[in-house]
Amino acid sequence: ITHSLLWVSMGPIVLNFGSWTLYLTGKILLALSFSSFSTMIAVKRPSWFETFGAVVGISGAIIMLLDIRSLESGSNSSPSNTSTIGQNYTNHPPSVHGDIAAFLGAVAVCFYLVIGNKLRSWLSIWLYVFPVIGFASLTCLIFALLDSKSPCTWTGLSNA
Repeated sequence: ITHSLLWVSMGPIVLNFGSWTLYLTGKILLALSFSSFSTMIAVKRPSWFETFGAVVGISGAIIMLLDIRSLESGSNSSPSNTSTIGQNYTNHPPSVHGDIAAFLGAVAVCFYLVIGNKLRSWLSIWLYVFPVIGFASLTCLIFALLDSKSPCTWTGLSNA
């Protein structure tokens, strides 16, 4: 669970990277005389302290990925199946696939926060919440019905 918590809480790092990307893209477009496009994506440059914190966070994440690689390659195959950082993974060892899924969750949360921030500045709460919750519930329903390992059945509104 340590790995997934680290990756799913990478939102500030993703936002920092996105801010730098948009900031530099705007500067490049402005230098290339595309001023109309550069004003559309104009964002404030992230501070150096924010960027330093993001680099430290990414460094820790890379160290955790190296720990997974050592578990998957069998270079640390002790009888207790303990990783190099001392956690016991006898039932569910961490995987790169799980880390990628958790990181994609952090990216999705970032999109949600950025889009929600823009929409809530002019949209009423009910017009904002209804489509968001509706889309989330339909997405969860579709994935639950498509799950091959633990499928659910659709009973509809019956009492069955």
